[in-house]
Amino acid sequence: MGLIRDAADSIKDVLTSQYKTAVNCQDMGNQILMIKKTNPNGIFRNGSRVIVNPGQLAVLIDNGKVLDACAEPGVYSFDSSASPSFFAGNFGGVFKEMWTRLTFGGAGYQDQAIYFVNAKEIIDNGFGTPAPVMYRDWEHCMSDARNPGHGVPMRVAIRCSGNYTFQIDRPDVFMQKVGGTSPIYQKDELCEQMRLEIISSFQSVLNSLCSETNKVYPLDIPAQAFLIKQIMDQQVFDAPIRNRGMKIVGFNVVRADLDEESKKKIDDYEKSGDMATQQARMVTAAQIAAGNEAGAGVGFFNIGLMNQAVTGGMFQGPQGAQASFQNSQQAGAHQNNQAVLQGMYKPPVSAQGAAGVSCVKCGAAISGKFCAACGTPAPAAEAVRFCTNCGAKATGKFCAECGNPL
Repeated sequence: MGLIRDAADSIKDVLTSQYKTAVNCQDMGNQILMIKKTNPNGIFRNGSRVIVNPGQLAVLIDNGKVLDACAEPGVYSFDSSASPSFFAGNFGGVFKEMWTRLTFGGAGYQDQAIYFVNAKEIIDNGFGTPAPVMYRDWEHCMSDARNPGHGVPMRVAIRCSGNYTFQIDRPDVFMQKVGGTSPIYQKDELCEQMRLEIISSFQSVLNSLCSETNKVYPLDIPAQAFLIKQIMDQQVFDAPIRNRGMKIVGFNVVRADLDEESKKKIDDYEKSGDMATQQARMVTAAQIAAGNEAGAGVGFFNIGLMNQAVTGGMFQGPQGAQASFQNSQQAGAHQNNQAVLQGMYKPPVSAQGAAGVSCVKCGAAISGKFCAACGTPAPAAEAVRFCTNCGAKATGKFCAECGNPL
């Protein structure tokens, strides 16, 4: 007994025929995975027609055994004397295996039926991690005390949600382990179990994404759909689903969010990085201050004034910053006065007496106190004076800024 393909235009004859039985299954949509069709008396007469629509598999069962099957759309005639033809379509030798492997057992006498299996990609299946999953964040590495010079990723917790699609690719296994002889089997009967298995598989995928090989950042997970599917296929994380005659076709992570504790850890990490940068800048400033021409004391004092002004601006608002700036001006003038009086402040030498001064006698360049060519003393350097009251440069008998006698 088997199915024989009819001519392409015979479907019109089938629909108008009054003498022969036509077994037809309308579109199964996205919910029905398998549906059973039979005659009231459970027997197909010779010449009965079977119509297979696109996206469907048709399996002819006789007393619990597979007689024939087809996955190619078209119209087929039932012939009790024909051998199985197995129009496999894209399913290769799957149907031929079904003939010898698939039995339901215990089926009643003269029970013939056509089982239509949904071969389309079943979409709109959501998933989400019920609790945060631990993840290694390679974007925020911390120093490893046990291995100096190396960093370890920060451990964070993330929640992920998304959707997946699946397809029945082994109808024999699906009918044996899932559908059985049910008159109709819908996706809702299976989706909760599949969701749990998908979450379990996805947690294993996350461990691979945050490994030292991949180092995918937490918030970049939604953009790694191809890598996720590749990892799932290579490591067969969806084995329980495959064992039911199905396969995962598409897998997409729509959202990946850090929990509040992980967000705080990252904020603290980034703030500490900013502080380290500021400390490095202060070290550089200190090195520059140590070489200040006016003396290291004045250089370090100016660094203190800068810190005071910046701190006032950051934590005291605009008015505090202005007050700190005015205080720093007054303190700077006072410090200059004290530096001059105590000899800490070394005023720069004038052009005379410095390197590049010419001898008044022979014109040779003088770099010291005497001319190296003729021994003539270098021109006397004009002393530069500063006011002891306000610290301004003074050239006369009185300070031009405050009038203080010099």
